[in-house]
Amino acid sequence: MGDFSQIEDFLNDDSFINWVLSGTEDSHWELFITTYPEKINLLLQAKEIVRTLYAAEDISFPADSAKTWSRIQQTLHSDPPFTTISSKFSTILRKNLMSSMLLLLMLTGTIWYFSNQKTDSYTRILSERAAGFSLLEKVNNSPAPMEVLLPDSSIVTLQRHSKISYPPQFDSLHREVYLTGEAFFKVKKDRKPFYVYAGDLVTKVLGTSFNIKAIEGEPEVVVHVRSGSVSVSAKEQKSFGPRLKAQSTILLPNQEVTYNRNAASLNKTIAATPSPVFPLSESLLKEYDEVPVTQLLNTLAQIYGINILFSEENLASCIITTNLTNQTLFESLEIICSTIGATFNIIDAQIVIDSTGCSPAE
Repeated sequence: MGDFSQIEDFLNDDSFINWVLSGTEDSHWELFITTYPEKINLLLQAKEIVRTLYAAEDISFPADSAKTWSRIQQTLHSDPPFTTISSKFSTILRKNLMSSMLLLLMLTGTIWYFSNQKTDSYTRILSERAAGFSLLEKVNNSPAPMEVLLPDSSIVTLQRHSKISYPPQFDSLHREVYLTGEAFFKVKKDRKPFYVYAGDLVTKVLGTSFNIKAIEGEPEVVVHVRSGSVSVSAKEQKSFGPRLKAQSTILLPNQEVTYNRNAASLNKTIAATPSPVFPLSESLLKEYDEVPVTQLLNTLAQIYGINILFSEENLASCIITTNLTNQTLFESLEIICSTIGATFNIIDAQIVIDSTGCSPAE
């Protein structure tokens, strides 16, 4: 492997570019990260630069970005512009020139990219998907949430500075609405799928309740499911190189996904404050006397509709007496785990309990 002591070393490596854009040569760069952990920050910075440059394919720059990139490469490999300059000084000059050109291209691309983002999610999608159709638009400029009744009797609670567009009547095949800002949806169950277009994400449901936060200008879009299940998809991304495939995931109650617009990535996890799936299940949060920990963990999984994974064998002898009244999910897990000397982690929107077990006396 090369020295890779500077960001430019990554940007000049074809295998690195291919890895960032198409995921090829994974093993090579995984080995690099393992071998040189001190260079991870440089690698991540270079990765972000590549994504910024290559995400701008559809944007009309004032200058031809491909030619600019070509000039950068030519600068890197050309002879010194002045033969009278010493070799050492010319090397420094080339590096400074290259860095300046890279910075200029990054700034130009970033400015145009983010200025385009202002219309990318709401206005652009409206022009693409609803051009020629008559839509109703509701805007909440008041400090309090505003309730909007949709044609199918679904209810949308629109937060401040948010707006939603929808047709006067949904067609026979699907129900489509367009959101910018934040809103809570309580969708009436119907055979026709319900789609919400917001912040480069498409959320599809049949009947459920969920919240979407897609604020214009903010780098992240968040979808949080209260009940039922939803399918969330990010639009297909284009680049100067390979096309980045559309991403999608399924969310269940108390799960949420965060879409990073800059990195075009979906991150699925558990909501920060999970709620009981059914109001009656709160009655199961009570005082427990000498009960198996496995039973208690299964009860919590039932209350919140979240998978809690653990080793039945390791926890077979763990018995606990505790009071979970008025405790949140994570507070309950902290109590249980601290009592038996275990820990828990959130992995792929599931809770994983790590424990070596309990002695029979515990």
